[in-house]
Amino acid sequence: MRILLSAFACSPLWGSEPGVGWRWAVQLARDHDVTVLTHAYFQSHIEWGLAGRETCGLKFAYHRVSWLRKTFKPSYLNSRLYYLVWQIGAYYVARRLDRVTSFDLTHHLTWGSFRFPSFLGLLRVPFVFGPVGGGESAPARLTRSLPMRERLKEAVRDLVRISGSYDPLVWLCLWKAKLVLCRTEETRRCLPAWARRHARIRHEIGAPPLQPTSGPAVARKTLKLLHAGRLVGWKGAHLALRALAKARDRGVTAHLSIAGDGPMRGYLEQLAFELNLGGACTFHGHLQRDAVMDLYADVDAFLFPSLHDSGGTVVLEALSRGVPVICVDLGGPPNFIDQSCGYVIPARKGTEHEVVEGLANAITGLYLSRDLLKELSKGALARAETMSWERQVQRVYDDISEALAAV
Repeated sequence: MRILLSAFACSPLWGSEPGVGWRWAVQLARDHDVTVLTHAYFQSHIEWGLAGRETCGLKFAYHRVSWLRKTFKPSYLNSRLYYLVWQIGAYYVARRLDRVTSFDLTHHLTWGSFRFPSFLGLLRVPFVFGPVGGGESAPARLTRSLPMRERLKEAVRDLVRISGSYDPLVWLCLWKAKLVLCRTEETRRCLPAWARRHARIRHEIGAPPLQPTSGPAVARKTLKLLHAGRLVGWKGAHLALRALAKARDRGVTAHLSIAGDGPMRGYLEQLAFELNLGGACTFHGHLQRDAVMDLYADVDAFLFPSLHDSGGTVVLEALSRGVPVICVDLGGPPNFIDQSCGYVIPARKGTEHEVVEGLANAITGLYLSRDLLKELSKGALARAETMSWERQVQRVYDDISEALAAV
């Protein structure tokens, strides 16, 4: 199949959305003729990634907003207005490319938010939108103990999320799509009722190759936990600290490593002090990805009570290292975790106290049973194997083939 993949962000050197764009491009090129339309900023990254790689089925087309060429700043890559202008120009670039290649499919991948539309559906080519997220929301009752600025951020984000459901450009994009792929059920529910009929739940991320650690240290007396992510309110580190404190009050000997930095670090360090965690919690600050991956080798479980992650790359990384995961049933992470590889704590209707209690119970259970910890570690590897990049992309394209056949 001749595919035009729209990936505004695409880089083999970066994680997050740019990394997703790159991984999909490489994976799809194994079975299809793929042209990736991306921002010109990433050209040097991509040329580095292509060096020495067999890529006969993979080509790249670069586009930038021409009238901002001289004043362009990397910070524009995070601007919604700049992104919208880029997408308008990308449509005209795609139209020229289609005249030469006659694509069988156009597929929008990044940015992966339902609130940021693509115009590729205006081409006379079947169009797929997603997987996209952005419809997830943190329950206010789980943020009440956070600083006011974090609660205000969440309130503003909720207003933006709701407005996206009524954006005429979003509606146009959804109307033109043969298939809409949503990362979570929360995002699917944000779509207009008529768009939900051709929307499915699929994920945009995959697990890295399995790299088992030595497994839980049976003889170790301290249960070692890891939390990784930017230190912002909705990542749930405040819940992780409270759960650790509650577990320790029950006699559990546990230590939490926190990898990441952000505006909440000072608040969290003060919270750890107030909870008398002392040497039971270590803030590592910002770490490079390789350093974070090294941390997995020395922990027993990954504690990630994020309140509205639409994906959860760190969750799949933990599973691929054989590290069980404790998360809450919000956003994308619970789609990756089942009883074989961790705990999913109910949080949709619970209070902060109830969620912290559930997290503490999970920590306590792992501490009391190293046999359970070993079984969950094996289950984590098995679960990650079913969610490799190859399988995740193949699931999406099975859906796409089915949708195209029904046209």
